[in-house]
Amino acid sequence: MEPVGPEIEGGINKSALFDIDDATRVWKNRQLVGKDKIESGQEVQVNLTWGPFDSLATTDVWLDDESLAACREIQRQRHLRLIRSRFLPGWVDAVKNNDTGGGEVTVTLFGGMDPVLYKEIKQGKSPKVCDAANTLRTWSYHQEYSVLGNTVDWNETENPPLGSSGFQLRVKLPQMLEGFRPGRIVRLKGPWTYVLLPSDEWLASPEDFELSSKLRLP
Repeated sequence: MEPVGPEIEGGINKSALFDIDDATRVWKNRQLVGKDKIESGQEVQVNLTWGPFDSLATTDVWLDDESLAACREIQRQRHLRLIRSRFLPGWVDAVKNNDTGGGEVTVTLFGGMDPVLYKEIKQGKSPKVCDAANTLRTWSYHQEYSVLGNTVDWNETENPPLGSSGFQLRVKLPQMLEGFRPGRIVRLKGPWTYVLLPSDEWLASPEDFELSSKLRLP
């Protein structure tokens, strides 16, 4: 294949040989077609993955913009479903603890998410907040372990640094969890349907959760 368009640093800027086999998906008119539909001199879009010995294996070939747009939207919907079930991540900038319980947490949301997710968190105004590890994993049933709050302040920053969405919110909470500390990671639930996560994504194992559900006397 010959690259088309401007050169990109780190990209494929010269002729390259791509492997295409029976596992390669060829798309045209939003449906799968045979490899025989690829014509010499045709402009296509490809999705690559690395193969053995620095070879470039081709997972998908799109023969028209319509098919590419359809696959892009499918991938976007998968992203939305994933984040809505695992909650939107961010890091804690500041914490204010009240003398009589509860407090406020200031959070900057991570960048790289679909814009509709930030919009839903902003418009919801009552996010649930749960603490998370640096791996973004949460504790067991993150829905039950999260705290329902109220957004009291929302700030937006233009040209945020890499990794930041530029969206910072201050949330008033009736209960402060151990993980609500500056520099720690939290995840925020918007007005989304709750989905029970598989146990292998929990920070606590099923055995730990079973032990914690029982009353143990000394």
